[in-house]
Amino acid sequence: MGNIIMRAVTYEEFNGEFLFNEIPKPTKISSNHLLIRVHATSINPVDYKVHHGNLGIATPSFPIIPCSDFSGEIVEMGPKCKNQFNIGDEVYGWRAAAGFSATTKTTGALCEYMLVHENTAALKPVLLSHVESASIPLVGITGLQSLEKHIQEGSMVLVLGGSGGTGSFAIQYLKANGCYVATTCSTRNVELVTRLGADVVINYQEENWWETLPEKSYDVIYDCVGGYDSWEKSSIVLKPNAAFVTIAGDSQGPLNAGRIFKSATGFINRKFWDVVSNAPSYNFVLASDMKSSAQLPILTELLEQGRITPVIDEVFNFEQAREAFEYMETGKASGKIVIKIIDE
Repeated sequence: MGNIIMRAVTYEEFNGEFLFNEIPKPTKISSNHLLIRVHATSINPVDYKVHHGNLGIATPSFPIIPCSDFSGEIVEMGPKCKNQFNIGDEVYGWRAAAGFSATTKTTGALCEYMLVHENTAALKPVLLSHVESASIPLVGITGLQSLEKHIQEGSMVLVLGGSGGTGSFAIQYLKANGCYVATTCSTRNVELVTRLGADVVINYQEENWWETLPEKSYDVIYDCVGGYDSWEKSSIVLKPNAAFVTIAGDSQGPLNAGRIFKSATGFINRKFWDVVSNAPSYNFVLASDMKSSAQLPILTELLEQGRITPVIDEVFNFEQAREAFEYMETGKASGKIVIKIIDE
């Protein structure tokens, strides 16, 4: 019997064209893995950065199937999977970005079937569609892993970049945990972030957050934008011993040996001053997908209670994947961009 064929979007080199291919469906299910029939996926900035070769110093194995978020149905299970799932369960989750390193497998979610470790998935929210569920995993887990140890009820938090996928989730997560939230955005997104619950909205096209907010008044800055200036200005509004948490770092350029060395020395220098002074602590966060099965249920509860709502800018069909990536790279999306693999 020949291989069963599935549809997939791939690229065969950095900055290469997105190709619509028919490739063999995965058939070898490892011990703790699930075979997922993908209903929907979403695009995160890491996906196009991988496509441009900006997140790896080693050459991955091409071709690469992009996208890491998924929502779908379990169709097969490895022999050593725990009893948390059954065939036919609807699940959502994410796996570390394909192409992030030379050891990462290349099966992303922009295809009909994908293999994932059972620890990267959880039962999807019953009240959400696959399109809605696919918009949540990476931004949700990133927010949870970045913020939970730094906040408590009443914490004052500044979210830099509140209208993107990560920022729009963070505003809602923080409000659900009783925090006071300020955020930055452009003119066209002021209404959105206000609706999400932000207490203070700073239009960065008209004013600077470090000049607008009260000095030494905030407990946490959650940086979803990046750039050294954000860290440099943070001490103006952060309390002594407060936390600066970034998911973007100082530079958005290619991740090469020089940038790694510069980032490492900068990180060590900042952590040194954390220890010997009352300067804000510097925290650079790379989310772990292997914690998803334990942490996604926390988000599921918030979603099913209506305390967090998916923020989706636009939904594209599978055949429009190229257009979806082009739109993502304009930087104009408010919330998430989702790609449907199967019509619901």
